[in-house]
Amino acid sequence: MAPCEFISLFEKQMPENHFILYSTANCHLCEDALALIQQCGANLKLSIIDIMDDAKLFSRYECTIPVLKSYLTETELNWPFDVEALGLFLSHNQ
Repeated sequence: MAPCEFISLFEKQMPENHFILYSTANCHLCEDALALIQQCGANLKLSIIDIMDDAKLFSRYECTIPVLKSYLTETELNWPFDVEALGLFLSHNQ
């Protein structure tokens, strides 16, 4: 099976309240974003994707990580964000 087919099949199985955090290792901003997400996301399904593992993701997000993306709406929340902005984003994208 081709890699893009695998990703497509995987994403179709994600629940509506699923979010993706585009991140990378040793990124203190990414760690801060994750801490906020954990603080706000009681019923949140979260996948953390390291952009260094994919050239396309790296090209798209290298200057903007951390980025939180809703699977349902495909809307993105770019850093910096605070608890209030995150809560609003989560409530509008589940």
